[in-house]
Amino acid sequence: MKLKRALVIEDDPDVAKVLKLALQQLGAASVSTAGNGDLGLEMALAQPFQLLLVDLLLPGRDGYDVLRQLRARSSFRPIVVLVTSAAGHLDRRTIESLGADALVEKPFSVGELLDCLRGLLAERQRTEA
Repeated sequence: MKLKRALVIEDDPDVAKVLKLALQQLGAASVSTAGNGDLGLEMALAQPFQLLLVDLLLPGRDGYDVLRQLRARSSFRPIVVLVTSAAGHLDRRTIESLGADALVEKPFSVGELLDCLRGLLAERQRTEA
């Protein structure tokens, strides 16, 4: 599956930059960023992204609410990866209930992130075929 459009919702500019570079390395044609949950939700609802990388601990609207609102207000289902330091209390059922496909815990290695994303993109391609 060719990755055309991705959105990074991350309040730390350094982490957002690393995530954007990783997505570009993966071959994403377009990567947009949002530094808070309100803007991230607005962007995600305005245009369909194939992939969302979402931090849970965001200023204003947190990542939990972004994902709840996105699921409630959009029929489009992008691949969603939580990239967060708040992973300690999340089990698989909670991750799935948020509409997320995977979790990458901060601090992370770019290699780990890319492996996760490649696997998810390949899985989505198989299910859409």
